Amino acid sequence: MKPGGEEIDRTWDYIPTAQFIGAVEGYQKGKGTLKATLAEEGQKGKDPEFVYQLGWKLYSHRMYDSADARFAKVVALDSANASGKADDAILQRASICRRKEDWDGAVALSRDLLKRWPNGDLADDATIYIAYYSEKGGKKDQAITVYKEYLNRWPKGEDADFAKEQLEALQNPTLKEGGK
Repeated sequence: MKPGGEEIDRTWDYIPTAQFIGAVEGYQKGKGTLKATLAEEGQKGKDPEFVYQLGWKLYSHRMYDSADARFAKVVALDSANASGKADDAILQRASICRRKEDWDGAVALSRDLLKRWPNGDLADDATIYIAYYSEKGGKKDQAITVYKEYLNRWPKGEDADFAKEQLEALQNPTLKEGGK
């Protein structure tokens, strides 16, 4: 923020202290802001990592349609995921659908990630999101199937406890929270 309270830019997610201080100092000089990043797009718009970062900037400013377009561009620029950003860009697009409560769109994008990179680093995340988005979209049977798929493939995965809890709630809807 400027001294008068006007927003200069936003940060998103956890940023280590030194990196945060550097970002704020850059913002004060007009570097790394959304405005500055958009100005660089003509020059760097074919670099998937740059376009991905621009997508995040737009997302953090709640400019979801513009962010979605940039994340889609990342996938188009890097269909082999050489940058390691294309798979994440697909999940970010699914997250934008989630914000719009477009559950079918979120599921379709997550499935697209699995189709492209079934054994990739984000396959487990895409799978749990498919189950969650299916559940939110009212597709209980699909959610149950995919939670089970997740547990079969990643029984000790990061989201295994969540998947088990969701399965229990979906399979026993009369149980109240806390198992009572």
